Amino acid sequence: MRFLYGDLSEFPQQENTLDLLKRFVDMAVDVLKLDLQISAAQQAIEEDKQFVGEAIQDIDSFHETLQEAIHQVTDNRTDDDVVAILAQGAADNFTKYIADGKGRLIARVEQRIAGTQNTMSQLSTQIIAHLRQFFMQSGIPVSGNAIHCALEGERYTAHCEIHDVTGIRCSYLLNPQSSEFFSSPKRLGDLVPGKQEFPIGTKQSRFKKAPVTDYIRLDEAVLYQVTENDEQGEFRLAKRGGNGVEGLCVRIDKSKDGGLSVLRIDPEGNRHPVTADVLKDANTESLSQFWKQLLPQVVGLYRTRGDLSAINIDGNDIIQKRLIKETITRLVRFLAPTIREIGARSPAAEELCLKIDHETGKREEIYIPKKQLIDRFAELPDNLRSLFAPLGIDQNLKNEESTGFEGDFEGPPTEPNA
Repeated sequence: MRFLYGDLSEFPQQENTLDLLKRFVDMAVDVLKLDLQISAAQQAIEEDKQFVGEAIQDIDSFHETLQEAIHQVTDNRTDDDVVAILAQGAADNFTKYIADGKGRLIARVEQRIAGTQNTMSQLSTQIIAHLRQFFMQSGIPVSGNAIHCALEGERYTAHCEIHDVTGIRCSYLLNPQSSEFFSSPKRLGDLVPGKQEFPIGTKQSRFKKAPVTDYIRLDEAVLYQVTENDEQGEFRLAKRGGNGVEGLCVRIDKSKDGGLSVLRIDPEGNRHPVTADVLKDANTESLSQFWKQLLPQVVGLYRTRGDLSAINIDGNDIIQKRLIKETITRLVRFLAPTIREIGARSPAAEELCLKIDHETGKREEIYIPKKQLIDRFAELPDNLRSLFAPLGIDQNLKNEESTGFEGDFEGPPTEPNA
């Protein structure tokens, strides 16, 4: 089976990009509408804060005017004068009444703000649900990934990060308990049997004048942490029965030159490099052998991928930092060159078309009417509809930042638009 453009020429991506486009547009419109509601809710909160601030100023000004009027009446009267006594009583009552009124006003506005914040939280939850549904099967090419696994008590916990070519990073929870290997704490000796003593430096001997080699026994050491990404791997072994800290940290460089470096971790958690002249070839080989057998188990954790836990751009959570617009912009910039090319090669101007050439000789056509997508764009105000202009689907859309699409996708913008 192979994918073809509508003019029957080879489609480079060899995947159903129109399905990706449809899922993207549905997600994008839905989250932008929800984000718009959050913006309106934030504006309502600011207006409530401004209202209560101005109201308190008006009340205080009114209170001050009353006090000045009462003071003018009682200024030349004695303390036992009837008018002075009545005026003072009225002033005290007014002060209490005004304080009570201010308290009730503030409480009522704070309650309204709390309700608005709760609404914003619910809207954010809906946005996360739409993003989760899209990114769990996004189809955006991956540029990098990483796994982090750590022992907590008697159980391993893990998560992975998937980086796509647009600069968006998705974090997923993993389930190590479904892995036979990571279902229980693992020792160095489980993968590399035998007595394992590692030189970690030198120490002064009680009976010898010259320093002697200092060793740490690790065949019973427990694997406490392991990380793996495109550049390097790292694992930490801690002495069994210790405080879970003292042991070794081993880093494996995946570059062309490669290499393995070792750090000794003292009981306080301080790290000290173990120099190459201290480590013996047999020690390095044992650590390398452990990593070679550990790596497939770590990579296997990707198959246990569960829920999407976070999405961020440049280290910023897109929900907390309100980066929905930036997220959509990056995805549009990635899709735009391909979608425009599909449009240019489609037989009918009013639709986007791809064809599937099956091995049996049967040819299948998949298409999306442009009106279907345009109708979805129409659910947004003009300033948000313009985000989709680079796709070239709706010729009436004009990009706010440029009058046309300027070329192929070359990566995410250098400066995110908050």
